Amino acid sequence: LGKGKSADRARMLGGVGPLYLEHLNKVNALIKPYGCRMMLWADVVEDHPKLVTDLPKDAVLLSWHYQAHGQESQYLNAASLAQKAGLEHWVCPGTASRPAVLPRNENTKMNLREWARVASLTSANGFLNTDWGDEGNLVCISLSYWGFALGAENAWRSRSACLTEECFDERFLAV
Repeated sequence: LGKGKSADRARMLGGVGPLYLEHLNKVNALIKPYGCRMMLWADVVEDHPKLVTDLPKDAVLLSWHYQAHGQESQYLNAASLAQKAGLEHWVCPGTASRPAVLPRNENTKMNLREWARVASLTSANGFLNTDWGDEGNLVCISLSYWGFALGAENAWRSRSACLTEECFDERFLAV
């Protein structure tokens, strides 16, 4: 974005942020006649927070960040941006299966748990558990089932008395 073919346009508009907003407005104009609402990954907006006030008021921001272990404070900042602007927002953790041959379960656990906490703190409207395969997903899809189930556990039972890893794993393996 703002490089290659769009570099001149980015310079003319004043940077990547205004270029992204221009693009979003074009997309929004295309979908409105069909009664659709725009959902957008929030990372560019997070990098250019002044954009949030100019977004369509019915846009849904999808906040994500997949690396846990010390970076969780970024989750709350990301989701709070949409909340403060009065926009609907969803949190979108991942199963942490890329780029790897096997899922990174420790990262998965922390990522899902922390995003569920942030969803509660910011009154998020949704929890979209993702499983990315950028550059080809080397992880067999069945190895992501555990992350899918744990995401559901965190989203739906965040106040459950049975959120310990042992309790979850027992129930998951009993199926």
